[in-house]
Amino acid sequence: MMENARHCPALFMQLCTTTRGDYALCCQAQQQLNPTPEWQEWWNSDEINHKRKQMARGEWPRECSGCQQAEQQGRGSLRESYWRNYPRESIEQAIAQWQRTRRAPDPISLDLAVGNTCNLKCRQCNAEWSSAIAAEQGVKVARPQAPQEWYDTLPKEPLHTVKVQGGEPMLQPRLWRWLRSIQRPELTRFEMVTNGTRDPAPYRDAMMRFRERVIFVSVDAVGKRAEQLRRGTNWAQLVQNVKQFQSWPETYTALICCVYRDNIEDIAELCEWASTHKLDIIWNILEEPDHLSLAHVPAAVRNRLPMAQLPREVRLALGESL
Repeated sequence: MMENARHCPALFMQLCTTTRGDYALCCQAQQQLNPTPEWQEWWNSDEINHKRKQMARGEWPRECSGCQQAEQQGRGSLRESYWRNYPRESIEQAIAQWQRTRRAPDPISLDLAVGNTCNLKCRQCNAEWSSAIAAEQGVKVARPQAPQEWYDTLPKEPLHTVKVQGGEPMLQPRLWRWLRSIQRPELTRFEMVTNGTRDPAPYRDAMMRFRERVIFVSVDAVGKRAEQLRRGTNWAQLVQNVKQFQSWPETYTALICCVYRDNIEDIAELCEWASTHKLDIIWNILEEPDHLSLAHVPAAVRNRLPMAQLPREVRLALGESL
């Protein structure tokens, strides 16, 4: 087991798609490696097998720098969360099969970024994840929606987890038609990353079909600051949508916050607000673009930060000793 702990379960358990229409190692490692349209070709390609071999040797692929840095700083990483969230026996069996045959079993989970259709222009975002930003910049680097027939090519049930993100998932009608067509949803955990601006009521029936629900609402600040940083947000409506998610049975609702140069002074207030509303926060420390990373927080700003009120993960990312 300790030897296998060097591996990342995502490379054996989860198929991750991108808004470009190709595949990636995970939702944090989005670099284009193999633009093949067929997931079966990608899943046992030289590219992904090279990454698996690197991790087996205790090396970090360059695409995995986010998890590498998090673990080196003691913050906890996405890779470590995969070890907690997937059945350990299934991970071990998948790794063992790959070690014998150099072919991994078919993925049992899906992490689907199906298109960049989005109603927001967030300061730290880009055209690959937001059609609104793409339109503003006059570029086309991602598809707005996946074609309906694409869903038919995805790995078959039963599935351990289906995670959906965008753009904004609740602006993807083809996605919801596919979710409603899944035959054994009671076996599957459903996860969604949403910007929180859309009323979830029309989609409740589709989500309630699944065994359990995990809803991550992207929030980078509170009130007017949230509206400034994530242009298009209506804070009052977002709060109501969050409360709606929280009222659903068997549904874990949390915030996911991208921490970067421009919102570092908003983090303490966000923590207080989340605590008041009984919401956990998942901290996503921004690395790219570099000019927005925490490395570029001005000294004057850093010196006035209320360090004692900041979460451990953020203090570690700032280089503070605990």
